[in-house]
Amino acid sequence: MSCSETRLGFSFNNPDKSANDGWGAILTADELRYVYAFGNDLVAPNGQTITDDTLNWYVEQAIGNVERDLKITLIKKQFRHTPVNKDGVEIERTDLEGLEPDIDFFWEDPYDFNRKAFNDFIFIKLRHRPIIEIKKVEFRDPIGHLIADIKTWKKVNYKLGSLEFFPHAGALMTLPMYTGGSYFQSPVRYIYDNYPDAYYIDYDAGFKSAEHLKKIYPEIFIVVGKLAAINMLSDYGDGKTAAVASSSLSLDGISESLSTTLSATSAAFGARILQYQKDLSNFYKENKNKYAGLIIGAL
Repeated sequence: MSCSETRLGFSFNNPDKSANDGWGAILTADELRYVYAFGNDLVAPNGQTITDDTLNWYVEQAIGNVERDLKITLIKKQFRHTPVNKDGVEIERTDLEGLEPDIDFFWEDPYDFNRKAFNDFIFIKLRHRPIIEIKKVEFRDPIGHLIADIKTWKKVNYKLGSLEFFPHAGALMTLPMYTGGSYFQSPVRYIYDNYPDAYYIDYDAGFKSAEHLKKIYPEIFIVVGKLAAINMLSDYGDGKTAAVASSSLSLDGISESLSTTLSATSAAFGARILQYQKDLSNFYKENKNKYAGLIIGAL
């Protein structure tokens, strides 16, 4: 990095490592301003300027869209199971006191018991991926009583976001033969083939840092940049120009006529926007299944 470089971003060999509580920034306001809008000062004719906060908002929207489209979590997020509250069994999450939901962590519902998935080494496909770390796995019966803490049984597919569990030697012998009355007649033979809220899981998903993501999927940074740029340039183009193709003013200053030519394909920055759209369309066609991580027949 040049000692005189003050702009932040991977494009300037000066990544912002402090953003997102130290996780880092995928795309910075400086990159959106000086790379994707290169040559434009982002100032409207009336003097209003697109601020860094606004540029960061475009980036946040782009990241959210990429995560939804590719079914992948980029920025690290903490997912914590909702408190147990079933048939008189109520257990609060005292370990999360002082933390704000949807800011410090995200609530997630427990996973249901399924006979086939149980027989297949208790296969569970988590709702978010890739997995960074599994914090907690509790296996509970239909009325909410704890059967076993099975975290130590886990086998994790971090990239696909799936779990399998294989008991270590003697583990099955420690499971209660009867739990909560007659619901369970043995650790693996149930009256119910399926029931809701069996597996209570705490985990972290996403990538460890922006630098970690860039090493694995560097193309994601371009996708986020072009998507943010399309939205930003569309809005900026409308504000930058009054869409005037020609104008005339009478000598007496009373009448004035204007004509415009801007359209969806001839708008300001239209050529750049169209190229970005084509690039993104080709990327999604070629790579969507790669990132979606489809598991055929697993569920």
